[in-house]
Amino acid sequence: MAKYDLKKKVRLGILGGTFDPAHKGHLKISKVAKKLFKLDKIVWAITEKNPFKSKSFYSLKKRVQIAKSLTTVSYTHLTLPTTPYV
Repeated sequence: MAKYDLKKKVRLGILGGTFDPAHKGHLKISKVAKKLFKLDKIVWAITEKNPFKSKSFYSLKKRVQIAKSLTTVSYTHLTLPTTPYV
């Protein structure tokens, strides 16, 4: 588990959505937001279901795997929660 300095303020951004699937557009939005709002970190909150769609293309587990593979390779400032938000 990572150790955090509780006295240091961290500017955190949260990008929520189904990420069905996660793609370069999500990465671009995250990168622009990080710079524009001077954020230290962006968290992708991957939801289980889009309320406007009847069915997801990929399972939640697969979407988390895809997002992790994108963020691990491309942008180290993105963090995925260990448990997706439902």
